Amino acid sequence: MAYLTSQKDLMDNGWRFTIASNDDYPHAPWWNYSEEANQLERYDVTAQLCSFILTYFDQGSALYQKALLLINDLAAKMLSSNQFGDMGIDGFIVLIETLRRLKLDGVDCNKMQSRLHELVKKAIDKDASRWAFYGVRPSNYIKSPSSPFFEENKALVLAEYHYLLDTLPQNDVWGITWTWFDNLEQYFKQFAISENWWKSEKALEKIRFLRNFQELASNHQ
Repeated sequence: MAYLTSQKDLMDNGWRFTIASNDDYPHAPWWNYSEEANQLERYDVTAQLCSFILTYFDQGSALYQKALLLINDLAAKMLSSNQFGDMGIDGFIVLIETLRRLKLDGVDCNKMQSRLHELVKKAIDKDASRWAFYGVRPSNYIKSPSSPFFEENKALVLAEYHYLLDTLPQNDVWGITWTWFDNLEQYFKQFAISENWWKSEKALEKIRFLRNFQELASNHQ
């Protein structure tokens, strides 16, 4: 709650992705405090916090009214720009689901949804050889056959299904696809702990993905 109401974390056009105190603790380099990064990476955190506020806050509150203003800005940027940082599309997916569920006036969800299909399709890396590194996989956005993005990306989803089976290490789970890069030397021990936690988190995501597409994949062998 403090993060939502803190004025130092809220800019005119959304919430900051990084704050100055990040630099006082072990962290990945993308969490280095940077106002430039805040402008580019604000979309995901702002869209998701707006979704939370619109769902749970009093409609008469100042924060609710601020969220309404921000979603208009987000919608305009989404329709006119291609630069949303690494996670902006994730935020837009959550936001549009929220707007459709709440049936808010003044936002063209159909136009936003159509644009989102373009963004998802463009973002997915079609070259599976890059999935072992930092390439964007279909599962970043498509979690089950009920996803609105599934049909147009069906072949890539099935390719990832088989890719995961083929790359599962014996007596282990999949590794993560990133390090802490420039911060790795300084925080080597902390990254080792973080890496193990993330392996667990990502393994659960991949198992859910495999389970959700198991029947479909079996029918396409």
